[in-house]
Order: sequence, then structure tokens, then C-alpha cells
Amino acid sequence: MEQLKKLPITPTPQKFPSLIKEAKNLAGCVGRAAKALVTHKKVLAPTEIRAERIAICEKCEYFAKDAVRCYKCGCKLFAKVALATEACPEGKWLKTNEVPEWQELLP
Repeated sequence: MEQLKKLPITPTPQKFPSLIKEAKNLAGCVGRAAKALVTHKKVLAPTEIRAERIAICEKCEYFAKDAVRCYKCGCKLFAKVALATEACPEGKWLKTNEVPEWQELLP
């Protein structure tokens, strides 16, 4: 029993979600973007928001640096952070498309 306590603990390597889960995530993403288009809401996030989001992702434990992907949802982050309709699966950043674009033009 004493020998078991002395064994080093190695972290389990993280894996991306299954292809089926990634496909479901992608389908949801496309659906949300399409819905935003037909309801005249923002689809693309402003450049400043994209930069903030990727900075948050780079500090996250689910960030796959080499692939620039998220281990939690499997998304390619440069695409995901660019969409106003998307949010972090861990709640670290939220979608930004709630205000219809035409309302922003009002005085």
C-alpha cells in the first residue's frame, strides 16, 4: 500500500470530442448563424471582441495550442470566436448578437 502512494500521478491527456459530437456542435453553430441572419441579428463579432475571446481561450485549460482548438467542444477557435452567435462551452465568454444590427443605427 505504501508503494501505491509514492507512484507519480500523470495527467490524462486531453482528447477532442468524438466526430459525431463535433458534427452536432457544427450543425448547431450553422443553425444559430442562419437564425441570426433571418432575424436581422449580428452574425459576426467585432474585431475587438474576437481578440478578447481568443485571449481568454489561450489561458483556458481546454485550449489546444498546436491545433488552436477547444478540447471541450472541438471547435476551431479562430472560426468560433468570430461568430457573434457563439459562446464558450465553459461560460468564459458569451454570445454578442442579442441586439439587432438595425437597432444599433438608431440615435
